[in-house]
Amino acid sequence: MPQWWSDEYGLSLYGSLIHDAETNSMQWQIKAYNGSDTDYQLLVTALPFAINRNNALIHAISVQNNQQIWVNNAPFMATNTAPDAIGVGRIYDVMDGNIPAQTELGCIPQGDGAVIMRYGLYKEGYQEIQIAFPSSPDATTFPPTDKPFWKIHSETSVLWRDQINRVTLQLPDDRVTNAARASIGYLQIATDPNGVHPGPLAHNAVWVRDTAYIGLALLQSGHSDLVKNFIPSIFDDQTPDGKIPPIQGDDAPWLDDEWDSQGQAIFLVTTYYRYTRDLDMLRQYYPQMRLAGEFIRDLRANYTPDNPAARGLLPPSLSAEDLGPKDQHYYWDNLWAIIGLRELAYASDVLGENDSTWAISEADSINQAILDSVELLLGENPSYLPVSVEELGTPAMARGSVPMLYPFNAFRVDDDFIERSFQYYFDQWVAPHDGGFVHREGQFWTYGGMELAHAFLRLGMEAPFHAVLGWTLSNQTMDGVYAWAEQVSPVGLGFTGGDMPHAWAAASFYNLARTMVVWEHDETIELFRLAPSWWFEDGREVVANGLPTIYGDMTIRTTTELTMTENGWRGILRLSYELLGDMPEGGILWRLPYAPSDIRTVNGARFEDGVLHLSAPDDVIVMTFGD
Repeated sequence: MPQWWSDEYGLSLYGSLIHDAETNSMQWQIKAYNGSDTDYQLLVTALPFAINRNNALIHAISVQNNQQIWVNNAPFMATNTAPDAIGVGRIYDVMDGNIPAQTELGCIPQGDGAVIMRYGLYKEGYQEIQIAFPSSPDATTFPPTDKPFWKIHSETSVLWRDQINRVTLQLPDDRVTNAARASIGYLQIATDPNGVHPGPLAHNAVWVRDTAYIGLALLQSGHSDLVKNFIPSIFDDQTPDGKIPPIQGDDAPWLDDEWDSQGQAIFLVTTYYRYTRDLDMLRQYYPQMRLAGEFIRDLRANYTPDNPAARGLLPPSLSAEDLGPKDQHYYWDNLWAIIGLRELAYASDVLGENDSTWAISEADSINQAILDSVELLLGENPSYLPVSVEELGTPAMARGSVPMLYPFNAFRVDDDFIERSFQYYFDQWVAPHDGGFVHREGQFWTYGGMELAHAFLRLGMEAPFHAVLGWTLSNQTMDGVYAWAEQVSPVGLGFTGGDMPHAWAAASFYNLARTMVVWEHDETIELFRLAPSWWFEDGREVVANGLPTIYGDMTIRTTTELTMTENGWRGILRLSYELLGDMPEGGILWRLPYAPSDIRTVNGARFEDGVLHLSAPDDVIVMTFGD
């Protein structure tokens, strides 16, 4: 529900744009009061430009009844208040504020048609205008403009409160809280009946990989119903040999091979099951999941590369598109194949099927092929995982390697290769830009930086994590609304490519904020991973209510009477929590930054080696710090 306002030169202006569910229309209200002694004009124009700086060509335009505008032979907008004057023409006819005499242009080959409406705004005068737009480009009639705007505002507020408040995440850093809540809203905007789009502006198609990350965020924010609804569309286009088309929909911009989608589709279903325990859904899609796993297996079996460093890997593909050209062997594809195969084995065990052995063997084989490949390319104890066999030096390696850890820790390696890699990526591609991740064509890629932050968080790399988080919060593409474009310019941080608000970026941020509070890993739930210590000082509170986890919904609250001294915390810290479900095998833990001198607990918490261990599904713990 975006709003804008201005008070300058004696003019008070206000605008608000809201979707009205009852009439399925966009309703735009404009209020203008002229408190000056000068007469002004309020001009409303429709021009052939899209908000993402592309063209939105107008080849035909006409006005009916002075209040309805047709664009390209379809209803475009209607107003409840007839303007003083209205006309249509070409861009150059209206840009100086003049009103063309004609009200219809039937054929404009250049597509540069335009319309202009003029409302008088006289001294001490007031105008209130309501404009309605059909929500669907296929609409054949104009939406009504007589429904009171206050009623639309009230009804829409109720709908949004339900959508973004299914869970409560209230953190001492208001920026993190606001960004998390806004991100949930942007995910709703990007969700269509057939799935989630990269955003509302640029792409009318569904990317399977975006869906995997966005699906995880929706599950963690209480929207499992949405995920359940768009899982079928992901598998409806599966081919008989098991291939999952990576981009789906009539307006898919390209149809190149991208070998990551099979693993992502499997991951989406198993993740939905982990958070909902919907066994029927898992059983329903298991045959198609198995088929996708077999497709990965057969793709490898039928491919023999000439390059020794590519042996055992999947064939070349366009991969994740931003990583490089389509004639390379990308590790991203292979990491997602490992994730998909390990998750297929998990589903097989849950359902009592017999696919676990071969799926794990195939995953292990790809895992070893990646390690062998990197050693051939970079020698023993390599410093990092490149983006592909053919390209060893671009920043794409940083974003492309995140699936080693996130969203699923499926990659197996005995030494600290993963940590070395992400330290290298930070030093090369993030630290020089004060926490921003510079990727293709020297542009900042916001969601790429957030993906790296997930890896830093999991590895316990505190300084890199907070560098990225701080840059992200301080460099919103639209300041104050916690929205990020996919790509932004290094000069001025303007929107340069992809979509906006980018749904993958929104999903990554919400998942990041949530993981700082609750993180399930290694059969444990960890609380407050890399959360700054000041969150728990000077009377601040952390409140998380109804957070879905793979073990059940969790509610957490901390209150404090702590202060920071030169020797660490001093005072009282209270933690209360409740897990409505099964306790993880390894319990619940919190790696405290300072050791408590005393613990009072209802159900038996203990502090050991820097870690507070919680062994009960609910407890109230009072910790004293200092003498």
